[in-house]
Amino acid sequence: MHSKLLAVRLIQQDLKHSQLTDALRQIGLDDGGLYALDLMTIVAELMEVPPAKMERFAEMYGGYLDQAV
Repeated sequence: MHSKLLAVRLIQQDLKHSQLTDALRQIGLDDGGLYALDLMTIVAELMEVPPAKMERFAEMYGGYLDQAV
């Protein structure tokens, strides 16, 4: 599997996971962040994000995760 396709699939799964954990939190089942997947690091590596741009990448990635819920 190519890195680009793998990165896209990981992002899709991360978005789904965020939606699920947010829905559980809304009904009172808060995991306190215990089940965070931290796929952003893997995606950044696959996308070859340079260290100098990692902070901006993390802001964008986190922003999209926030919008998904």
